[in-house]
Amino acid sequence: MHKKNFILLLLFLALLDRVFKIIALLNFSAKNIFGNFFTFSYFKNDQMAFSLSFIDQQTIIIVTFFLLFILLYLFIKALQTHKFNFSCAYALIIVGACSNLYDRFFYQSVIDYFFLYPFSYFNIADLLIGTGIIWLGILLFKK
Repeated sequence: MHKKNFILLLLFLALLDRVFKIIALLNFSAKNIFGNFFTFSYFKNDQMAFSLSFIDQQTIIIVTFFLLFILLYLFIKALQTHKFNFSCAYALIIVGACSNLYDRFFYQSVIDYFFLYPFSYFNIADLLIGTGIIWLGILLFKK
């Protein structure tokens, strides 16, 4: 994938995540996408990933900022050394984390809107973060 196409795709997904979050906030009734297996509905997630609830919002925000600074450093370093795959993986994580961090600032929770039975609620930002982490893991494993 060309750099320009990746950037456009990433921007589209980030925008789509924001749009879905607004729709979820405005419409509280669940919409079945694939029966009860996959639904679209608002879920206020004031916990961490995988519903870990032992950390308060302020600590989550501070830790997220700290991790974002590290990721930004690694992203810039990957760009400078022309490691396109690494920079893409970091970019996915950064964009997803920024979207969820925005929610934590303005809504005191993350807005999730997809429910995959029997697992959990999630959003596109979570998918970006997860994809970036898996991609990064594959790249590091190959080394």
